[in-house]
Amino acid sequence: LTHFLEVALQEGDAKKALQLLTDWEDAGNKATSHHYNLALRIYTKRGDLHSAESLVKRMKDRAVVPGSGIYNTMMDAYAKADKNDECEASMQEMVDAGFRPCLISYSTLIYARARRGEYAAAEAWLKKMLAQRIQPDAVICNTFIHAYSVKVDVAGAEKWLQRTRELGFEVGVASYSTVVDSCAKSGDWRRAEMWFNCMVKDGVEPNVVTYSSMINAFAKAGELDFAEQWYHKMISAGITPSVHSFGAIVNACAKSSSPHAAVVAEQWIDRAEEADVICDGVIYSSGVDACAKAGDVERAVRIFNRAKAKGYKPHIMCYCALARAFAHRGDWQDVENVGEEMVAAGIEKNEFFIYAQLVGYALAKPRKSERAERCFREALKEGLNANDHVLGALARSVGRPRAEVLMQELCNGRPMPPPAPRRSAPPPSRAGGNGQQQQQQQQQRQCWGQRA
Repeated sequence: LTHFLEVALQEGDAKKALQLLTDWEDAGNKATSHHYNLALRIYTKRGDLHSAESLVKRMKDRAVVPGSGIYNTMMDAYAKADKNDECEASMQEMVDAGFRPCLISYSTLIYARARRGEYAAAEAWLKKMLAQRIQPDAVICNTFIHAYSVKVDVAGAEKWLQRTRELGFEVGVASYSTVVDSCAKSGDWRRAEMWFNCMVKDGVEPNVVTYSSMINAFAKAGELDFAEQWYHKMISAGITPSVHSFGAIVNACAKSSSPHAAVVAEQWIDRAEEADVICDGVIYSSGVDACAKAGDVERAVRIFNRAKAKGYKPHIMCYCALARAFAHRGDWQDVENVGEEMVAAGIEKNEFFIYAQLVGYALAKPRKSERAERCFREALKEGLNANDHVLGALARSVGRPRAEVLMQELCNGRPMPPPAPRRSAPPPSRAGGNGQQQQQQQQQRQCWGQRA
């Protein structure tokens, strides 16, 4: 029976495993906990928690005493299903049944809590494990490194990397790259560079993830030149860039203060497509964002259309970036067109889009106060949050006195935030007098209207 159940497990055939158990027991034989655990692992591997629980119930109904393997398998299933209370209840049930938890048991509980960023609970389970004189392995160390990195807790990730070393485990490229990525996400490129150099010094060869994290570290700081330098270092090391590598550089363009950032962003999108990289929404959205910040509406529309031509369905932030590009030119009609297309695509407006729409009304000539007020009322009716950015744009579009009246009426008298420093609209992407600028805007509006 054991052999055939192992075959069923390899094939992932739960129906076959269940039939084997049934035939075995109907023939008067006694199935063991190990037999049931083999069948149970088929369900848990494919995430079928309901069937797994039913099988455990059947086992108990047939007076088969669960072994420690059953408890550990169910704990793993609950952890992956994000059911931490059930996971810990299984641990307690195992202890109550007289079994001593092993390294796997504690690893599962630590993983369950750490993946949700519940460090205190994870550390508490680690403390209990140590009290049982069970030392953590490399898997537990990496679990903590990854968990702290996801929460951008650089100090926590660094602490566990050092602890991995102290315990005598080899620190591999994944662990180093995770710490570098944590530094990058926090915007600390100096610390990211320090860990990169430490990694190389220890004889660990960086991979595409490591280099992409370095590019991202400088992208966060808006240091486009340095981000490009790290890309070229990666190429010199013989490493093929990934979509994340290109995406990080285009994102650097979006955060750069360079007047040429929009042009450079489009050039990097060209390079990504030429490299046969399957571009994702981040690349195109960041490209549109770079153009929006540079006031290059024509290029923003071109990149947006390019994304759609590639079969990519723009997400909410891509629409918001495009709307913002039009808004800073006062092209409120085009902002509304973008919003209509977005809603038609099944994407609901969020606070970022409402902010762009209100800015478009505020910068229109003449200002579109009535439309702005209607937009604000509808947004609140839809349950959107009137954050300080939205309220600031509202004040610009209807005037601060009227905005305060609306706050009294619609937001339970919540006070308006203090006025933010006024910023002028980005300069046009091409030189020319007012007549030429208006002509360009009209051409772009016609282009959008035809496309929409």
